[in-house]
Amino acid sequence: MHFTGRTWRPPYEANYVIIQAASGCTYGKCRFCSLYKDECFRMSPMEEFEEDLAEIKSYQPYARRIFWTESGDDGTLTLAGKGYTAADILEQCRKLDEAEIEYYFVYMTGLAGKDRGYWNAVNSAKLFSRLNPYFISIDSLTLFPDTELYRMEQEGQFANSSSNFYPVTAYLPKERDLVVSELQYIMDTVSEEEMVEYRRNLKSLG
Repeated sequence: MHFTGRTWRPPYEANYVIIQAASGCTYGKCRFCSLYKDECFRMSPMEEFEEDLAEIKSYQPYARRIFWTESGDDGTLTLAGKGYTAADILEQCRKLDEAEIEYYFVYMTGLAGKDRGYWNAVNSAKLFSRLNPYFISIDSLTLFPDTELYRMEQEGQFANSSSNFYPVTAYLPKERDLVVSELQYIMDTVSEEEMVEYRRNLKSLG
């Protein structure tokens, strides 16, 4: 397999094969991300790509695509500097549906800032419900010192929130009522201070 530059994956992809179509980032303007800040963008040569495809074919015959939406709310997408809108997500993912290409969504809690998370969640859920992701992963925002959102927080222009306190797994829509009941119980019995303390003590965050 051919790899250059920095390779990153979330924990739930630990057992999946990664094929490098490119390294670095073509956009580089997301306000919460510094992952490829010092790395130039590079397309993998076609011969490398074809060699890697041949190598992994026997291991991953049913490849899936991960689509990093982070949000389906236009205000949040603008704040994060994503460079696309909810309508763009809808248009592109419907093309994947038509082509029968399976994809995941990643939704990032906390990205809308404090007191704006409700509408971020509602508008994202409305958008995601119009599409057919294989699953939706919910991740939490972490502010790193060399990002634009960190600077905005230091200047009082952005406030991070405690999020992802209680992890759940559910098959939707079959288990919708069950997971809603679980989350409502947490909201009724756990204080905001406890959630903040939980986030503060997570060792995996930078």
